[in-house]
Amino acid sequence: MSDRLWLPQLRRLVKGIYLLITDIVVNFNEDIMGDQITQISITKGEISVEYTPVIESNALRLIPAENLAYDSTYTVLLPKVAVKER
Repeated sequence: MSDRLWLPQLRRLVKGIYLLITDIVVNFNEDIMGDQITQISITKGEISVEYTPVIESNALRLIPAENLAYDSTYTVLLPKVAVKER
């Protein structure tokens, strides 16, 4: 499995207006399924971030309940048991 991580990026809507895309996506080189997907955590320091996990073929998408803060560090803990090869 690959460990490439897609980080938030800005998408231009119109001149001078940007939208922050905050989904966190982990791409694997094989299709996956969630074994214990609830074991994944996203944190900002000591604060837990609520999210919705979605598996799309070979990608795990974590959709935060609220927008992530700009210029901040978040940690995603993805235990081995969370996903497995399909």
